[in-house]
Amino acid sequence: MKLAIGTAQWGMNYGINNSTGITSNGDINKICSLSKKEKIYMIDTASGYGNCEKRIGKFLTEDFKVVSKFGNIDKNGSIGYQLEKSLLNLRLNRIYGYLFHDIKDLTNNLNYWDELKLLKESGKISKIGYSIYEVEELEFLIENKCIPDIVQLPFNILDRKFLNYFKMLKKMKVEIHIRSIFLQGLIFKELINLKGSLKVLKKPLKILENIAKQNMIKIHDMALHYPFSIEEIDYIVIGLDNFTQFKKILKKLNITINKDIFKSIKEINLNDKEKIFLNPSNW
Repeated sequence: MKLAIGTAQWGMNYGINNSTGITSNGDINKICSLSKKEKIYMIDTASGYGNCEKRIGKFLTEDFKVVSKFGNIDKNGSIGYQLEKSLLNLRLNRIYGYLFHDIKDLTNNLNYWDELKLLKESGKISKIGYSIYEVEELEFLIENKCIPDIVQLPFNILDRKFLNYFKMLKKMKVEIHIRSIFLQGLIFKELINLKGSLKVLKKPLKILENIAKQNMIKIHDMALHYPFSIEEIDYIVIGLDNFTQFKKILKKLNITINKDIFKSIKEINLNDKEKIFLNPSNW
């Protein structure tokens, strides 16, 4: 299963459409139990997600593969120090993936890549990499020989800027993890409720809404299934607010959708202003 469990909501209020707040211990326990039953073993987290790592650590078993992220090295300490802290919180001896959370840490000091590689050689990390937002960041890092084992990037039915890089990444044997398939919950909002800078995205969202209506499906079902149709993507990180939401997503993944619908999606071209606001940090 390509699905990976996103956990930002487990340590802080996160997501434009999250109305239930931080996930309860009971729901975390039930999500982890059902994940194992469904053979969904990938969990994505970060030291920057409040006390998320500590909470996850209470429910982890050896079946799970955990990817965590570190950042703000000047403030939070060396990569090695942050790794030890994360392993302690997660109650693990080693971690599947360890990524730069704020890519500026790396682009401003490429020596940190060698530091991360040494930690991988120590045996405490299986795969190293980084979380990025822009294609320019990827191009710069590849050019400077920072070839990741894992790259995490935004990708969804509107934000497809990395699509042309997928084949190149697979040739380099990079594991591709994508996030923001629902644009942090924006896909679920009614167009009439879009306010401020988000109004910029009304036009492309309306086009998607029309495509969905013509094919008699929900726009969020279309958003869910689209990345699963891309062969090169290894894992799709979906943030979970609660157990009920998880069950709904699993149910929706069993819906059969005609992949020809996605040909219409590829024909949607956004202007420069619309592209800027696909990045939630610009909201």
